[in-house]
Amino acid sequence: MTSDPKRDETHRPKSPSHIRAQRLDPDELHAWLRLAWTPQLGPIRIRRLLDRFGLPVHIVNMRPAALEPYIGRAVADYLVGPHSAAFLADVDRVSAWLAETRHHLVVLGDPAYPPALLESPDPPPLLFVKGRLERLHPGPAGEPAIAVVGSRRATHAGRVQADKFARALGEAGVTVISGLAMGIDAVAHASALSTPGGTVAVVGTGADRIYPHENIDLGERIGIDGAIVSEWPLGTPPRPAHFPRRNRVIAALAKGVLVVEATPHSGSLITAQLAVDYGRDVYAIPGSVEASYKRGCNRLIREGAMLVESPVDLLAALGLVCPEAEVASGCGKAQRRSRSRSRHAQRPRHSHNASNTPNTPNTPNTLNLQEEQQEQQEQQERDGRRACVDSPSSTIRGRGFGACPSRLSRASGPSRAVEAVWEALGHDPTPLDVLIARTGFDGAAVQAAVLALELDGRVEWQSGCALVRTGA
Repeated sequence: MTSDPKRDETHRPKSPSHIRAQRLDPDELHAWLRLAWTPQLGPIRIRRLLDRFGLPVHIVNMRPAALEPYIGRAVADYLVGPHSAAFLADVDRVSAWLAETRHHLVVLGDPAYPPALLESPDPPPLLFVKGRLERLHPGPAGEPAIAVVGSRRATHAGRVQADKFARALGEAGVTVISGLAMGIDAVAHASALSTPGGTVAVVGTGADRIYPHENIDLGERIGIDGAIVSEWPLGTPPRPAHFPRRNRVIAALAKGVLVVEATPHSGSLITAQLAVDYGRDVYAIPGSVEASYKRGCNRLIREGAMLVESPVDLLAALGLVCPEAEVASGCGKAQRRSRSRSRHAQRPRHSHNASNTPNTPNTPNTLNLQEEQQEQQEQQERDGRRACVDSPSSTIRGRGFGACPSRLSRASGPSRAVEAVWEALGHDPTPLDVLIARTGFDGAAVQAAVLALELDGRVEWQSGCALVRTGA
């Protein structure tokens, strides 16, 4: 698929300067991939190694004994050991992929690395990016990115809302980030794709694979006019355990997370919890107390998420003002001014005028999804979270979104949830629902704590259903 030259002229890159990834020589590429793909190492300990010893080319040539105090002897032996034939074949595959147009590998320390990710305690050591690198950076006037997430089995009303918000955000120069799943994700991507802000899809597969199959055409278009981002090796298939890690990148890339629709057990609540832990804002669209697909949103609002009824509310919270006369057209030609670029800008009062919502075009044809395929992917997400969906405690228990202190492990020390999960694990494989019962924390907090431990290389999943300590 080729891009339309006229369209490329109309929708110029967000950044006035062309952003390019640094070119790695063969030794550097080998070292980065070896570091990123070493089992039980994890992004947190990789960053510690980089801070302590410098570039990967130095680290992979060190003696195992020098690395042992930091990562353990077994991991150190693997990291600096001989390359297997399979690893060398994977390196060749990456080299060939990078030779293609719009294919990039961005590593920590590269100016092209997304600055928002550097604010998180566990940034991926490298990212495969297909598309425009500038979509991963603030716009020319400092426009941020907002994640738009929600149910895969979205209602018609939810799709209309996702379209309305994503289109208005994109027209205001805000990049819309989501996970390329069915339902709300797909609508948000499709609606923002052709706007000045554009869209970024963070995926749980290799950057060379589009999942689910129904979104292949949408994914190909995002790879041209937007950006597809993955921390996983090329060719990686969709695996349940990848979804939570994908969600953390979505939360970290964005200034805030908008939850459009969510049941009490939706994966969107995990993304919202991660956003809180990363110091991001959380927004939610309210709904009827009788509607199960809105209970997650209503719960978030009750716990401190900002209630937004129209795109005007959200744009105002971001410091982007849309004149009333332009609202009906989706703010596309509105003159915008920044009231504040601070992440902690004071929230203004909301507009509750129902007429302040842009027109809602028809939902894209690519989103007419079969019920059983929706259920299949939703089940994969549930499996990935290992949530006990029957547990009444599997929703977020907040302390007030937007100003809430992190409940994940940070530089200042491990949180209570992380400590509680670590102690509850013991030395035997433990299912997630047992951890929830043992710790007394809600499902979202436990899953976020598990993710923190997993990223630190301290725990791993056994047979896809129980956690064990790695001994690292």
